Amino acid sequence: MSQLLQNGPEITALLIAPDRELARKFLETIPQTRGFQILADLKSYPPHQTLEIRARQLKPQVVLLDLCSDPAIAVDLVRYIAALNPPVQVVGLHLNNDSQMILQSLRAGAVEFLYAPFD
Repeated sequence: MSQLLQNGPEITALLIAPDRELARKFLETIPQTRGFQILADLKSYPPHQTLEIRARQLKPQVVLLDLCSDPAIAVDLVRYIAALNPPVQVVGLHLNNDSQMILQSLRAGAVEFLYAPFD
């Protein structure tokens, strides 16, 4: 059962972050905001089939995706995740406010973009 926030329950999430420093920075903010419940933390970009299996098993509301480790693979994964059925929202994570990456990820189907620091 999720913990309640002031504005509602935590969001269940699958974290995909080959950049472990980016993942660390993001994970450090969770105790402060209590906004996300991380169901799994993948340390590399998974193949489509593996990602689909994980999404069906875990049923996350959102996938938090590292966009900076390999932008081409990341944008491809955004497109794939955004097209899953049932739908899963994608939030792009980046080390900085990269306007090109923001546009690419939003055009591919991401619904939000966060950059470090996440607080």
